Amino acid sequence: PPAPMPSPVYSTPAPVSPGTSFITQPQFAPAPAPMPAPAFTEPTFVPPQPVAAPEQVVAPAFEETESLMGVAQQANPFEQYALGQKYLIGDGVPQDFVAAGMLIQLAAENGNPEAQYSLAELCTRGQGVPQNYAESIVWFHKAAEQDHVGAQFTLATKYELGEGVPQDYAAAGRWYQRAADRNNAAAQYALGCLYQKGQGVVQDQVTAARWFLQSANQGNVSAQHKLGVCYQHGHGIAQDYGKAAQCFHAAANQGHLESKFLLAQLLRQGLGVERDVNQAYSLYRTVADNGHAGAQFFTGYCYEFGEGVAQDFAEATGWYRLAADQNEPNAQFRLGFCTEFGRGVLQSHQAAVAWYRKAADAGHAEAQGRLGRCIDRGLGTLQDFAEAAKYFRMAGQQGIAEAQARLAQYCDLGLGVAQDQQEAVKWYRLSAEAGIADSQARLGQFYEAGQVVPQDYAEAVKWYSKAAEQAHLDSQFRLGNCHELGRGVAQDYVEAYKWYNLVGAFGYQRAVEARDKVMRLMSPWQITEGQKRASEAYKLVRQKLAAGKEASDKLKEVLGKK
Repeated sequence: PPAPMPSPVYSTPAPVSPGTSFITQPQFAPAPAPMPAPAFTEPTFVPPQPVAAPEQVVAPAFEETESLMGVAQQANPFEQYALGQKYLIGDGVPQDFVAAGMLIQLAAENGNPEAQYSLAELCTRGQGVPQNYAESIVWFHKAAEQDHVGAQFTLATKYELGEGVPQDYAAAGRWYQRAADRNNAAAQYALGCLYQKGQGVVQDQVTAARWFLQSANQGNVSAQHKLGVCYQHGHGIAQDYGKAAQCFHAAANQGHLESKFLLAQLLRQGLGVERDVNQAYSLYRTVADNGHAGAQFFTGYCYEFGEGVAQDFAEATGWYRLAADQNEPNAQFRLGFCTEFGRGVLQSHQAAVAWYRKAADAGHAEAQGRLGRCIDRGLGTLQDFAEAAKYFRMAGQQGIAEAQARLAQYCDLGLGVAQDQQEAVKWYRLSAEAGIADSQARLGQFYEAGQVVPQDYAEAVKWYSKAAEQAHLDSQFRLGNCHELGRGVAQDYVEAYKWYNLVGAFGYQRAVEARDKVMRLMSPWQITEGQKRASEAYKLVRQKLAAGKEASDKLKEVLGKK
């Protein structure tokens, strides 16, 4: 093998002239605040300039009695290579791989870089010459050292993958760099990938994005996709959903499935483009038909919720099943939910638990919470508080408020776990801050009693008030008591009367007794004012309860459509 070359000096890609393609040279600065989404426009490209065809080479004529090699020896390396190519493809002569191999090797030994590259390919395939991977690397090196771009790119690929040579990302980077500097789009893309992953080079997202840009502007579909992802997430480049959509659209037009899927995501959410659920569904369906699990899930989602297509629960569960069978956690969760409530499929708690478990074990937070709930209640599986606590904890750690609230109750009561009210307060607080009324109420009780936490009536009133706003009757009663006794708030019999009277209207006898007691301490005007406030509060509570019932009825109606 030839002596190793000195490592070429890395250079950053030359900037692209403004206006040369659909993607402009990015400003590599910290991402600014998101701008209003631009209207989606068809990207335009600058077509590549035609390259003049090489001068036609005519193979030297020779008599049948003369040997082929005799004629070849009289030719120059370019003619030797051209004649070898004719025999290789059968152009004007009978196809003969052996003759092609001899002629191309002769030209290669005489220094022709095209012949050296071609001979390396023949050695790799064992076509006309003995198959010899080590020999192919030698000839790739010789051609690459003469700045044959194809050889430089191929040699880089060999080093990256460890094909015929020990895997060496640094060597791969050097050869990709040389080819990229000569504007080879595939090498520019591959070099960008090395910088993105930090393989053989210092990881640098900015440089990676620049190389993706160079390659994308030459129409490299993989680079267009990668650049779109960079714009989408702000990796090495200012986040810009509009440009991300343009990149994905360009790659999608070349048949890139993942770009079609990501473009559908932007269209569905209206990020960088005008929201269009119909077009999003169309793209999801196209990609789903090619077996893409994520697209199958979103196709099912569109059918379940009627986004861009008529609502059809049976169709939804069919697509969920396809994706779930490919271990797509979102699909497994939705399929479990539909199965639990008989939505498009036969209702089965046992089957629902099986799907929830698959998704939960893959880390799906909602599935973990739902599985914990089924185990907690013994739905489709044996009731097991310890196992339920395990899944509630998993879901709670991922921010599922309902799971946090139930885990808090487990810790509070010692249900399935060792009783630990300090731990309970932690989970009550998390779920209370997320708006769970029962947790707000219990947290208020801890502060009022000074249990586990320092006694703080004002903090208790704060949490009781939050729960009371959600029509939590016990918190409303306790809030009335705080106003009666002046705990955490100024003593106010009118406000106390309001809360007692309100709760009493819902059949809470203890509140009625408390109202009658405080009423004896009030003037007629105060009683009238208290009744007025209670009436206004009652209307608000009834509205909240009615809204909740309406939502519940709608859910039951939806779940009843199978």
